[in-house]
Amino acid sequence: MTHLLIYAIGFIAGMLPVNDAAQNADKVFCDHLNNVYLLESNRLVKYNADMELYAAYDCQEQMITSVDVSDPLRILVYFASAGEIVFLDKQMSPIGDPVSLDQLGYYDVTAACSASRGGFWLFDSRSRQIVHIDQYGEPGLTTPVVDQFSGLPEQLKEHNSKLYLGFPGKAVLVFNAMGAYQKTLPFPYRQKFVLIDNFLVSLKDRSLMAYNLNLALESLLVSEVDAWDDYCLNKENLLYLKDGKLKFRQWENTPF
Repeated sequence: MTHLLIYAIGFIAGMLPVNDAAQNADKVFCDHLNNVYLLESNRLVKYNADMELYAAYDCQEQMITSVDVSDPLRILVYFASAGEIVFLDKQMSPIGDPVSLDQLGYYDVTAACSASRGGFWLFDSRSRQIVHIDQYGEPGLTTPVVDQFSGLPEQLKEHNSKLYLGFPGKAVLVFNAMGAYQKTLPFPYRQKFVLIDNFLVSLKDRSLMAYNLNLALESLLVSEVDAWDDYCLNKENLLYLKDGKLKFRQWENTPF
C-alpha cells in the first residue's frame, strides 16, 4: 500500500526575468545543470541558470514533438511528423545529420529518448516494444511486448539505468538497463512525469506529487495546482508555464 507523506514546503514565488520572446511558450524543460529550455512550436530556446538567453534552435519546416535534455551536451529532439530525430550540442547546433526512423524501418514511433549507452530508445507502436538504436543506427536491445495497457504510451525516459514508459492516466512501466520488464508503478499521472534523484514527480488530480521509487512513498509537493500548461523542476526551483508565461517557485525544502 502506498503511504502519503506531506512536506511543509515554503516558496519564494515570482516571475523569472525572461524576455518577451519566451512569453508564449508551450513546454518547459530543465537539465541537471539548471539550464532551462522553452519550446514554442518549432523553436527551442535555451537559458542558463540565471535565465540569460544562451542559444536557440529553429526548425522552420517541422513541429517539434518532444525534447529530451537529460544529457545537455546531446539534446534529443523528436519530430513525429517527419519521423526524424535530431541531436543538438550545448550550443543548440545539430550534431550530424537527422536520423530517419523511416529508413530504419520504424514508421509509428510514439515516444523516444536518449540512451546513456549511446544512441537512443524508441517505442515502436507496431511491435509494441521499446527498441535501442545504437550510434550506428543499428537496433539492439529490445523489451518484451508491452501489452499491460491498451492505447499508446506518450513518454519514455531513461533515468539511473532504468527505462520508464508512461501511459497517461494509467501507470508507468519500469524496465532495467537490459530491457527486461521490472514492475508497474500505479501512478496515474496526467500531462507528464519528471524524474529527479530517486523520485518520480507528476500532477495527480489537483496536486503535484513526488513518488519515492525506492521506498514506494508518495509525498505532496504543491496542493491546489492552478491550470499549468507545463512544468519542470530541479533541486532549487519549480518552474511552470501558465497562459504561455514562465513562472517559478523556489524550494525552501523538498524531499529531494
